[in-house]
Amino acid sequence: MTGSVSKSLTRSVVLTPQDQVQRTADILHDTLKIERVAPGHCTSELGFAVFIDRFKDRFDRAGLGSVINLP
Repeated sequence: MTGSVSKSLTRSVVLTPQDQVQRTADILHDTLKIERVAPGHCTSELGFAVFIDRFKDRFDRAGLGSVINLP
């Protein structure tokens, strides 16, 4: 994982500019071939919108008490 991506993943996305959130979503999807994401509350509404757009039906909202069934 590149340094800039790992920094984005370890701090709150609330403070991250949209272009960086988009780049992170693109790297996760295109480069790392992540098939499904379940970001938590610190991702922010902007982060949710970017990840929903990128991952479509492979986006799960994770929250307290959420259960995500794995294949």
